[in-house]
Amino acid sequence: MSFCLWRRRRFGCRALLRRDRNGWGLILTARRGRQPPPQFVDQCRHARRASEALAQGFAIAKITVGVGTVAGELELLEEVNAATEGRLRLRLDANRAWNECAARHFLTWVASLPIDAVEEPLARPTLQQLRDLQRELPYAVALDESLPQFGVDALLTAGAVRRLVVKPARIGRVVATRDRVNRARDAGLEVVLTSVLDSARAVVPASM
Repeated sequence: MSFCLWRRRRFGCRALLRRDRNGWGLILTARRGRQPPPQFVDQCRHARRASEALAQGFAIAKITVGVGTVAGELELLEEVNAATEGRLRLRLDANRAWNECAARHFLTWVASLPIDAVEEPLARPTLQQLRDLQRELPYAVALDESLPQFGVDALLTAGAVRRLVVKPARIGRVVATRDRVNRARDAGLEVVLTSVLDSARAVVPASM
């Protein structure tokens, strides 16, 4: 599970911020396939850093899920939520970790938490699966890596998700990016502009 933070910056966009000893960097990471540290240590670390982030003015924590056990990750999310008294919104990124059954189980279970959205929940998504999952959830399902697979037009026609994550560097042209964003917003979708590299320096130019 990795943990990073978002907050409103004075230039009006949401920038992904990761803090290290120099000010920005990775907060906490456990890579897929590696054994996580003891669960109680993870809970304390996540809860403490979430509380500190909230005190510093952060509004959203982006948390990578699908790298540990379902029970363990559910408990960690509940610990983070309890530590912040429900005032820190949680943006989950599953990175295509789950099949449809596992995704439905996990995401329905956390629906009572202040979830902002879940990105890329399905390992092999179809438009029908995405649409069914979105209809069952009170928060947004978002596509990032899968966006080129379906294309904006197909997603809009199917009403498959509520949010698109757009990375201008992958699209390659400002005009094409603006067109994609405008079409999605005109159809009522939420759009998050971000960058291929998760850093404040990379995200800010992407949003200009």
